[in-house]
Amino acid sequence: MTPNIACFLMVVFLVAGQTVAQSPSLLRNSWLRMGNIPEQGIREFAFADDKLGYLLGHRDLWSTEDGGKRWQELSLPSTGTQKQASFAIEPRYLGLFGDSAVWVQWDTKILHCQRTKCTIDAAFPIDTNASWSLNSMAVVPNSNGPFSAWLVGYDVHVNRNGVLNFGVELKQTLDGGVRWNTQRLPDFKNPHDTLRIYARSEKILLLGGTETLYYSRDGGNHWSQSTIAGDGLIHSVGPLANFFFLTDTLGWIGYADGVILNTEDSGRTWHVVTSSNSIWSQVEGVGTFGKLYFASEKVGVVLGGDGAVYKTGDGGKTWKKLAAPEFLHQLFCRNISGERFDCWAIGESAVWTLE
Repeated sequence: MTPNIACFLMVVFLVAGQTVAQSPSLLRNSWLRMGNIPEQGIREFAFADDKLGYLLGHRDLWSTEDGGKRWQELSLPSTGTQKQASFAIEPRYLGLFGDSAVWVQWDTKILHCQRTKCTIDAAFPIDTNASWSLNSMAVVPNSNGPFSAWLVGYDVHVNRNGVLNFGVELKQTLDGGVRWNTQRLPDFKNPHDTLRIYARSEKILLLGGTETLYYSRDGGNHWSQSTIAGDGLIHSVGPLANFFFLTDTLGWIGYADGVILNTEDSGRTWHVVTSSNSIWSQVEGVGTFGKLYFASEKVGVVLGGDGAVYKTGDGGKTWKKLAAPEFLHQLFCRNISGERFDCWAIGESAVWTLE
């Protein structure tokens, strides 16, 4: 072997070694127990960084500042009802914004929490003559103010003729909740479909359900229907679990029955990369999938209905099951500049992280 070839191979091995060393944490298969969960039945959870996280329970909101080892109950402002009373709308949504703040649906109010302090967004537009229920929410930083937000909700009320009306509304704020506008939604095939909204930026929005997907490039003022490659069908019978985008153009959608779609053009066209029949048919208890996350165009994870996390290295064509320390109910991952990918899971009794 000539000296030049030997030097070349040594460089290749060194680069390969550095690549492995910098691989995201989801490529590792072991779970580390962080601490006990403060209550059962966690609805949502999220981490702003590797230390600060939030848990949304049935009646309480918790935060941690040590990665999930210890949790403290947040002091919540009065929302007009007693804490132990039966809420008109149970808290069921937690949206992470920025480095340390979350928005939480609480009763018929929206709470804005930053670390250990929560305040009511008094400007949230609720019709006192209607029952308005938040379905999904998207929040992004605003170049001209605190943040922009879009809320999709169901508006149920009785009209003057005594007839019960049911509708879906999209509310938008561009100034941190000072003013809200009601935007026109596209006509969905099924008005009772569970809709999810996702904001990549102030302009790039995606909205979808079980049967139809839409995208907007002007902040929700106008919507266009997405194209589903192939026969034009999503082939899902479960609700949309979540959107996940790595860039403005590259993203995925996961459905509760295991169907996964991929786009490379900001949601104009979607391709089915994982079907519930071909991939998951031999896995027990996969009827309700959780959220999915990708660290690159090839490497991703999804929470299966059997309480285990599955990993792909080929963009979702095949999946490998990771050994679970206990039945896992929730999964949350953070991607930081494509170099660090941290994942946490909520189990039967504890908070876990992939190490």
